[in-house]
Amino acid sequence: MPAWGLAGGGPLSEAQVEDVLNYLETIQVQQAVSANNVEQNIDTALTELEGADDAVDTAILNQRQTVADLSRASELAPIATSISDRAAEAFARADQGVDSDGDGIGDTVETELSDIAAEAARAFALPGLAPLELDPANPATDGTPDAQRVAAVVDTLRSLSEATAPIVAIQLKAIEQALQDTGTDTDGDGISDTAESQIVAQVQAAQEAVLPSQIHVVKLDPSSPESVGGEPDMTTASKLVSGLSSLAVSLNVSKANIDTLLPPAKQALENLNAAKDRRAWAFDFQAIADQDFSGDVDKARRVVGLFNSNCARCHTSGYSAGIAFAQEAGSGGFAPALWDGRPAVQFLTKDDLVQFLIKGAVANAPYGVNGFGNGQMPAFGETLSQQDLEDLATWLRAGNLTGMGGTN
Repeated sequence: MPAWGLAGGGPLSEAQVEDVLNYLETIQVQQAVSANNVEQNIDTALTELEGADDAVDTAILNQRQTVADLSRASELAPIATSISDRAAEAFARADQGVDSDGDGIGDTVETELSDIAAEAARAFALPGLAPLELDPANPATDGTPDAQRVAAVVDTLRSLSEATAPIVAIQLKAIEQALQDTGTDTDGDGISDTAESQIVAQVQAAQEAVLPSQIHVVKLDPSSPESVGGEPDMTTASKLVSGLSSLAVSLNVSKANIDTLLPPAKQALENLNAAKDRRAWAFDFQAIADQDFSGDVDKARRVVGLFNSNCARCHTSGYSAGIAFAQEAGSGGFAPALWDGRPAVQFLTKDDLVQFLIKGAVANAPYGVNGFGNGQMPAFGETLSQQDLEDLATWLRAGNLTGMGGTN
């Protein structure tokens, strides 16, 4: 820990150090509050484990979309630049011509900017996926059988999800699930009324999922000074122009640096796929129960929840980055690894480890076998119960933390 005060050779005055201390005091969590959150934190940690496979699938999907977006940067950059330049040029003429609503933007410019916003949305929309309308009371809403139109939407989304828009796999899955609904089907088209509503919403969501966040689809009304949500038109127009400029810059940067950006993005995708196959975050609760707690699975689950909510951020490599990046429990990171029964070597008895968990690593004080505290290991005696600490100690000293054998 470096010196921060001027007296110790640091950069901060005494008053600045005092400001830092005052701030730290405001964000401290009282021990009583931490103790009250134990059960909630355990539940959260276990819920994350239960949803780990879905979370990793989502991370993979997002990374696939990142790779797809980078791959299209060279194609989309000129389009975004042209649209952005025309928006900026139009906005520069905001004070010209008739201004019916007195909002500082001429009527012609308002219409022009609205058209440019719509053009931008079309340019970045999903090809082949038009807005969908389904009437639960009409089996052929637009003259074509609804079932046929939905089948075409499913085919389009599947094709897009495998190429330029991987992220729409989320909406594709939702539509496929909706089609399994066997509820009321008023028009007898083979699609329930509920499913028709859900499918329409998912098609809209798919378009929104791929539309860059910098694109603001707005329609400025020359007769109203606050056309969008009560916001001054000048502010709305400024956000539109700024967003388009930001998108153009981003795409041009990606285009210019594609050889630098694309390989690591693809490598990150490979890493995520490998993480999915490896499932390093997983635990075999039954094996842990049989090994440490006489078959008590609930106790095994609780111990894992305690560890992941209190210890993993330091003792499990990658845990803080998200479940997809977590290595095996106790693999070490900021704090030492706990593999191969290391706690049993460092603490010769279970009680020794329990006492360490209660008091933490006191700065400049010895602990266990040849241990010397640096003050970074917190004390859990005021937040966790004696039983929880004893169960943690039992599990940690057994060595096989995941219940799956191997190195830990």
